[in-house]
Amino acid sequence: MRELAERRQIARLFAGVLLLGAAAAFVSCGSADTEADADSGSSSGSSSSVALTWDARSLQESESDAPFSTSILPTSVAVGPSRMLFALIDRAQGTLVSGATITARYYRLAADPEKEPDVSEEYATTDVISRTLDLRGVAGDSTSPVNDADLTTVYSTTATFDAPGYWGVSLEITVGDETYRPRMKFWVLEATPEIAVGAPAPRSEQATLADVADAVAVSSQPEPNEAMLDQTVAAALDSGKPVVVAFVTPAFCVTRFCGPVLDAVVQPAFEQYGDRVEFVHIEPYDLAKARTESVLEPVPAVLERGIQTEPFLFVIDAEGIVRAKLEGVTDLAELSDAIESVLPGA
Repeated sequence: MRELAERRQIARLFAGVLLLGAAAAFVSCGSADTEADADSGSSSGSSSSVALTWDARSLQESESDAPFSTSILPTSVAVGPSRMLFALIDRAQGTLVSGATITARYYRLAADPEKEPDVSEEYATTDVISRTLDLRGVAGDSTSPVNDADLTTVYSTTATFDAPGYWGVSLEITVGDETYRPRMKFWVLEATPEIAVGAPAPRSEQATLADVADAVAVSSQPEPNEAMLDQTVAAALDSGKPVVVAFVTPAFCVTRFCGPVLDAVVQPAFEQYGDRVEFVHIEPYDLAKARTESVLEPVPAVLERGIQTEPFLFVIDAEGIVRAKLEGVTDLAELSDAIESVLPGA
């Protein structure tokens, strides 16, 4: 039963049912590369010619000695800074691998999707950070042993891409005493479906506590935090403070991660930064229709931002500019880092 639960948990990582359609087409193959060339480092913006092949057979062969498969989780990747998520899946158990140390090296490949890239140019290197989300949320009994199936570990990093088209990534992954170098291909869009980092945040006038008789009309959280429901995004942007907008729906979350993200990530961040940052929680679906008609219809604030998955967090600076987007699985440390970057004096 536990194995079945774990496999379902992993399936949810890749299901990520979209609100409006597919965000991007990823071409990823399994991966464990042992070429010596990948050991040479580079910094963002640097480049060097590296003799790597990126055909499907080479990528499949490169993973043969790894005890896990490596995948890029479906997030929006486009020209400019993009958050990337990776998952390591144990081949024998079907469980997510935690405790890995990862470095990512990115390569420019073919701009034409009809062409199979045969030459790659090393472009940048980033560190990849482990992010673990406890799916029990903070409501779980912290004194009880944690079932591994309750924990979701993925690995995140932010990379800046300067052109659309095919790109490659080689991951140097150390687990225990062993090191593997998986490679994958993926497609970089000209622009993300949702509002981009660096763009002004939409001034949404979503329903708040002032518009309804009870908090349950604007939140599906069992115990809503009314301080995150009492003002519109427009009002929060006028406060002169940074703003965190959290599109999460604990009751109707397709991906299973909304409740834990709200309880174990957003709420603790609110408690730590609530005096310096405005927090706004928005249900991405029309709650009345979800409850009475079992229809998941996106609310206007979702359409204004082009959001296609949930949960989705935006961190906005005091001038109203989006500075970070956290899609899907995240943790308190990642959100805190994004908030710290927009605080005065950062």
